[in-house]
Amino acid sequence: MAIGKHLRLCIALALCGAILASALPCRTALSAQPAFTNRGIGGSGGMYCPTVAPHDENFILLTCDMGGVYRSLDGGDHWELIHFAQGLREMQFAPHPVILPHRIYWVSGTTRLCLSDDRAETWTLLPPGPWVKHPPAPSARNKIVSFAVLTEKDERLLVSATKGVWMGKDRYWTPVSEKAGGPVLVSEGWILAAVGEGEILASNNQGDSWQPLAPLPDRVVALATAVDQQGQRLIMASVQGHGLYRSLDAGTSWQLCKSPFENEK
Repeated sequence: MAIGKHLRLCIALALCGAILASALPCRTALSAQPAFTNRGIGGSGGMYCPTVAPHDENFILLTCDMGGVYRSLDGGDHWELIHFAQGLREMQFAPHPVILPHRIYWVSGTTRLCLSDDRAETWTLLPPGPWVKHPPAPSARNKIVSFAVLTEKDERLLVSATKGVWMGKDRYWTPVSEKAGGPVLVSEGWILAAVGEGEILASNNQGDSWQPLAPLPDRVVALATAVDQQGQRLIMASVQGHGLYRSLDAGTSWQLCKSPFENEK
């Protein structure tokens, strides 16, 4: 009986060992293909504003905490530092660039728009816009906080700065609002511009006219919008100190869908 018990125990241990051994290759195979891969530059310091071209996933732009700009043409396998002689300054404070199929727009030095026609290799500073001519107190420059291209056809821009929002291009600009600008967004024929304390302006005719949406309790710090399968316009707004709000009726009304965490700004 003792021999039979020992034999059964040995067989059980052998089966357990075989099962564990067969599981190890699967575990290794899964760990070899993680959901996320490190595509960064490496080293210490902060990396900001990662932007992937919507028409070419291998083209990526990135800024660092020292104000420099990097580009990758192969999906992050290799990175190239764009020389400071191109005029890009203080890029750690820049909003995300707008990458079109044939041109890139960005902000240099917090106030100057610039463009590149050769995939970010060389850059040209554009003439100063009206936001540069209306500086606030010397301790706070009238910086660009967000911008967007209204239409790819004529490449008119919507520029949101700390002292107002403007629409236009080159030296020709039209004021949209004199209130402090926040995030702006262009999506599927809709244009949204957050201004002041909880206000959002909307246009569905390329900026020819603007209508205010229902007010929110405080400053809007992020915007997103989409159209559902029934054709309804969904808008999401992150509100400073209040959380995440949602509108299912194109901004006629808002519902709080996530309260902020404790001490969250």
